[in-house]
Amino acid sequence: MASVAITVIEGFYIELHQDQFAGSLAANDASFSAAHPMTGIFLMIVWSLALLVVDFYGVTGRARRIAVATGAIGLLAAAAGTTLWTFADPSTSGAPFALYIGGIAICYLTVLVASVAVRPVQTQAVDRTTT
Repeated sequence: MASVAITVIEGFYIELHQDQFAGSLAANDASFSAAHPMTGIFLMIVWSLALLVVDFYGVTGRARRIAVATGAIGLLAAAAGTTLWTFADPSTSGAPFALYIGGIAICYLTVLVASVAVRPVQTQAVDRTTT
């Protein structure tokens, strides 16, 4: 949903109001152009793959909850930061930019959390007679 909101809804809004975003809101358009590929595309792929690894290896309990919570918090922060940085304050010294960067950092931290969560999981040995 975050990817759709950022890429489609906000992107279409900016395109439909291009006369404003090409003029007085050019800094806002530049902020969106910088943030939307990172948050709407790359971040979602990395976050999805990290959580897919946790699910594929059958991580349960506390480790799974921590991995999912870390990803969710990072994704919400990155999506809110992207939106606020685009529409409220396009400067790179404000709180929306810090929220955007912090959210991305937390989402990439999900990869580390997922790799730590998967490490102790017992996997079956490969049996070449059945494959």
